[in-house]
Amino acid sequence: MTVSLFDSAIVVNKRLLLGILPTDWLTQADLPFAVNIEVEHPSDTKLLRHPSGRFSLSYQGDLSTPIQIRIFDAYRRYVPRRLSISVLTLQQILDIEAAQPPDYLQSRQRRPVIFPGAAYPINARCTGLRGKVIFNDEPLRWSIIELRSPTDVNTILARARGDDRGEFLMLIPPNAVPDESLRQSVGFELMVYGRATAMPQIPNSMHDPYWDLPIEVVSEPQASDPVSSGEVIPANYVASQSSVSIPFQLSQMLSSHEVNDIVFNPP
Repeated sequence: MTVSLFDSAIVVNKRLLLGILPTDWLTQADLPFAVNIEVEHPSDTKLLRHPSGRFSLSYQGDLSTPIQIRIFDAYRRYVPRRLSISVLTLQQILDIEAAQPPDYLQSRQRRPVIFPGAAYPINARCTGLRGKVIFNDEPLRWSIIELRSPTDVNTILARARGDDRGEFLMLIPPNAVPDESLRQSVGFELMVYGRATAMPQIPNSMHDPYWDLPIEVVSEPQASDPVSSGEVIPANYVASQSSVSIPFQLSQMLSSHEVNDIVFNPP
């Protein structure tokens, strides 16, 4: 049987170039709520959305630049993210397939972790904080918050992301609470990261609610990497000069009614 060039092109175009499998930070599983993923660059590229909630992009010719995407949820159940993802060339894909590794799709898949937002539905018996970060008396946009051990500030127990209003949802993992603690209050340290200087405003005619979201660069060809998992702080972010101690109430979600806004104090 002779395969025409046209038929070969169809086979090539059906090869997976990039798969996006968003993961819920809380459950470490597929998202229970739908999100949108748009390609910012190249502008003529579109992802295919599957009924499972996953997204894919078929091979469309070798790209000389990474694919830049934004992940967002208009209902604020998740905090948006913006990622620049390197992709493989067709020859690299063919070489991987020829080697026949059992996980031959791994280098073409990304599992970006999406953090719960201000409107994320939480069980009333969870331990956590619906808080807000401010800077110069204004909400700090797109902050990053780390929950640290009160006995070892270098130990990160949980992470959260702030939105454009400075609002964040920090949830305390059950294993972070000391076994011997039956008290109603357990103290943890919160470290905040953000931009020390504001980004230049864009013209009103080009209004984009996500215009200043940090671009997180994903370069490792693995399904799981520290950027996608939210462990890497963006290059232009700095840490606040000191952490903030918060007394969390066990089995209770705190809010701004019980906890003051957290002030970002860059160097």
